[in-house]
Amino acid sequence: MDSNSSQKLKLWCVAAMATLTPCFLRIFAVLQLAACSFPEEPGPLISAPAEVVRRYPVFVGRAHRSYTRQEPLYIQTVLKVNRTLYIGARDDLYRVELDHVSGDEMFYSKKRTWESNKNDIRICRMKGKHEEECRNYIKVLLSHDGGLFVCGTNAFNPLCANYTILL
Repeated sequence: MDSNSSQKLKLWCVAAMATLTPCFLRIFAVLQLAACSFPEEPGPLISAPAEVVRRYPVFVGRAHRSYTRQEPLYIQTVLKVNRTLYIGARDDLYRVELDHVSGDEMFYSKKRTWESNKNDIRICRMKGKHEEECRNYIKVLLSHDGGLFVCGTNAFNPLCANYTILL
């Protein structure tokens, strides 16, 4: 390769780098921004060792011991009011009476299903969300004036409701 060809190659490389570098920098900046925009769900605030947890009854989403159907719960939030636990999950709100706990499992006394309607799910899917994201994840449970204030994600169209404490 002669010096003239070598010089031309160097000039071409410099020109190519000058042209492509801003594009790569923009792409890199957008990727960094996207990574920062969508934080992961935070982990638990506290956790307990398994040997401690085994000493207490657990809630697995059943109404009674003979109820054998087991589904994932997707628990989002828990509120204790006196001797009652309210458990907000995906599409469901459970009431567990702590005075009726016996053995190694807690059972719900009431369950209210609160699913997103088909239109909200359709709009959510059109926005590019995954099917699992287009559900009603109950995120807020507040006790007030003998009632329960509940908010859910409702397929990315948040919705709140007031319930009497009895559900």
